[in-house]
Amino acid sequence: MRKFFILMTVLLLSLAVVYFFVIELIDYYEFKTLQKQVEIGYSIIYVDPTYLVFYGTFIFIPPYVWCVFKLHLFGKESLGISIKIAATATLVAIVIAIPGQLFEHQRQKSLARDHGYVDCPPFTLLSSTHIVEAMVKDPRYCTDDEITSIARYGYFRELPVVNAYVDSAYGSSEVKL
Repeated sequence: MRKFFILMTVLLLSLAVVYFFVIELIDYYEFKTLQKQVEIGYSIIYVDPTYLVFYGTFIFIPPYVWCVFKLHLFGKESLGISIKIAATATLVAIVIAIPGQLFEHQRQKSLARDHGYVDCPPFTLLSSTHIVEAMVKDPRYCTDDEITSIARYGYFRELPVVNAYVDSAYGSSEVKL
């Protein structure tokens, strides 16, 4: 009975994490991608490669759940190659999550530059975040105190507010809703 409870707990927690990450990925692709921000015509956009962590998790979870099931159902002697597969999946997930984000960050910045966005100087807009970076159509947005106070954390929900402020303070941008 105890083994059944452990297995069901592991399975349910794994399914909950996967469900949450699927919802997050859907949200990302529907509303947060760089392409969506450019299509809408925001004057300030966020470059954020953190969605790759979700892909790493999808690779990481199934082998570990399999190992837990094999361990509790058949004992540790049955693990054999499952441990090697889990270790390989962990390595692949780490590669996707860490170096993958560095490459994706540079790719997104390159795409943004191709659409006329420029980097903000250091210690200006979003300087307190480590991963999300703001890029702007006009460099003066980087030093605007009001924009800095609205876009403090790099959350995507800040973008419509920031861009509404840009429209009112600097004139209408090309935002298409």
